[in-house]
Amino acid sequence: MSAIAGAILAGGAARRFAGLPKGLEVIAGERIVDRVAAALGAVGTEIVLVGATPAVAATLPALHAVSDEAPGMGPLGAIVTALRSTGRDTIVIAWDMPLVTAAELRPLIDARPEADVVAWEVDGRVEPLCALYRARAADTLAAAFAEGVRSPQEALRRLRVHLVEGGTGERASPFASVNTPEQLDQLRALAATHSNVRDSA
Repeated sequence: MSAIAGAILAGGAARRFAGLPKGLEVIAGERIVDRVAAALGAVGTEIVLVGATPAVAATLPALHAVSDEAPGMGPLGAIVTALRSTGRDTIVIAWDMPLVTAAELRPLIDARPEADVVAWEVDGRVEPLCALYRARAADTLAAAFAEGVRSPQEALRRLRVHLVEGGTGERASPFASVNTPEQLDQLRALAATHSNVRDSA
């Protein structure tokens, strides 16, 4: 059993995407969720799929599907669900981030163990949906959620967070997510014109 688990967050209403399952969209000939799973698999994690509908989960039989403990309440609840379901330090990734590769995950694993959360900071913004959460962070995050906090960034203020710095400049962020059909088209065009070679070494 790997010391670190992986969790793909597949919930959300996708209101700006007509309610369709964003992670099943295809980019460069591959479903987004499969790209995310491959990135997690390349760093040796065992993966849980959090918050997917039964129909979506059926298309991903290799992943262990778990129900979101707080469906429809945002990603913070799903992060808590992920940590409780794995019981281990867990890399959490949103299922609509097609450009994330193992190259973005290894620095999270290699960072200081005393931090409760290890997250990327890109262009001054902390990215909580591609981050390593220590198992011990679950109770603090759950307490924040119970108190009405819904923003992962706000909940992170209660924890010791180690930031991995990375600037994108004019390049597309590897943490770009698909929220609208227009963004999907942009990422498809990017994948077609730039070789996003998955780092599996």
